[in-house]
Amino acid sequence: MKSGAIPAVAAALLLTACGPRPQLAEPAPSAPVAQAPAPATPSIFISAPGQRVRSVIAARAQARGTTVASNTSQGVVLERALPQSTETLEAQCGPHVSGRMIRVILSTQERPGGTTVSENRYIVDGSAVCPVTLTPEEVTQANAALAETRDQVLGIAARAPATSVAPATPRT
Repeated sequence: MKSGAIPAVAAALLLTACGPRPQLAEPAPSAPVAQAPAPATPSIFISAPGQRVRSVIAARAQARGTTVASNTSQGVVLERALPQSTETLEAQCGPHVSGRMIRVILSTQERPGGTTVSENRYIVDGSAVCPVTLTPEEVTQANAALAETRDQVLGIAARAPATSVAPATPRT
């Protein structure tokens, strides 16, 4: 190579390095990643003061033989022994341990015109506490139990299950 060729090649490289760069196409926006919906928390609004709601919750629990571990202005904590665990619970919280308890926390929040009650469940193995994710069926059952509590707080008679009625006989 000639001695003048090296500076010319270097100059050409510098010019291309400093020259305009080709525009890269913008990446196509990615579709939002579908996420599983957050687990539903059973809850209900009851048109009554929180103190009355909590007293009915505690009375219902005691009538079923469930221990009221705490009853404060924030809510009611219920506990009972869990003699065995389902596969679903074991998948969430580990294998069954002797002395396992279920803890249900019914939080109460005073709102204008009444009280909102929310339910959360936990498995307690000694000092280990595991939150339980409810299935849609369990959420439905818990909401039905909260509706029964609401009816009791409001003094509404228990709704009897539908019974079949004999068809009316035509008058002759």
